Amino acid sequence: MSAKTPKYEDRSQEITLVDLIKILVKKKVLVISIFILAILATLSYALIMPRSYQYTSVYQSAETAPNIAIESMQSLIAKTNNVYLDSLVVEYLDGHELTSMPFEIKVNAPKDTILLRLATQAEVGLADEIASFHKQLLDRVSTDQHEKIEKHRGILEAQLENIQQSIESLSNSNNPMTAELIARYSIQENEIRTNLANLTPGSIVHVASKSIEPVGPGKFFILIVGGLLSALLAIGAAFLLSFIQLVRTSLENDS
Repeated sequence: MSAKTPKYEDRSQEITLVDLIKILVKKKVLVISIFILAILATLSYALIMPRSYQYTSVYQSAETAPNIAIESMQSLIAKTNNVYLDSLVVEYLDGHELTSMPFEIKVNAPKDTILLRLATQAEVGLADEIASFHKQLLDRVSTDQHEKIEKHRGILEAQLENIQQSIESLSNSNNPMTAELIARYSIQENEIRTNLANLTPGSIVHVASKSIEPVGPGKFFILIVGGLLSALLAIGAAFLLSFIQLVRTSLENDS
C-alpha cells in the first residue's frame, strides 16, 4: 500500500484582517498626517471654490393666433442652435481672441409653451458677458421672427385687399347670386381681419436672470466626498508603504 501524502495548506503568506489593522496601528502617524493634510486641502478648495449660478433668458415667440407660434418651436430651437448661435460664437471667439467659449449656451423650449429658453451655468464674474451674449442671440432670433410676422401680415393684407375689391365690384352687379357671394366674402374678410389682429410680434421676456441659489456641488458635499477620499488615501498610503518595506526586507534576506 502506498502511503498517502498528508494534505495541508501553507497559510504563512495569508494576510488576515488582524494583520491589516496592525499595519494601520503601526503606521498611525502616517495615516493621521496624510488624512489631516488631505482634509485641509479639501477644506481650502471648498472655501476658495467659486460658486456657479444659472443665468436664464426667455424669448416669447411671435404668434399668428393666441399660443400658436409663427414657426414650430423645434424649428426655432434648431435654427437658434445651428444658425444664430454658431455664427455668434465665431464672432465672439474672434473678437476676444479665444479658442473656446468660457461658458456654454443651452437652448430649449419648456413643454407646451411658445417660449425659447437660453440657459448658462457660470461664475458670477462672467455675468455681464453672458447677459451681452444672450441679448445678441435673442436679438437675432427676434429680427428673423419680425421679418416672418411682417411677411405673414403682408400676405393677409393682400388677401384682404383682394376680397374688398371683390365685394366692391359685386356691389354694382345685378346678378341674383350677388348677395350670397358678398356674404361669403364678408365672412372671409372678417376672418382675415381677425387673423391680422391676432398677429403678435415676438418679445424678449428677460435676459440672463440669475438663479437665487448656486448650482453644482455645495461646500458641504465637497467636504463629505473629500473626507472619504482622504481616508482612502491615508489607508492606501499606509498599506503601500508597508508593502514596499516587506519587499525590501525580502530582497535583503534573499541577498
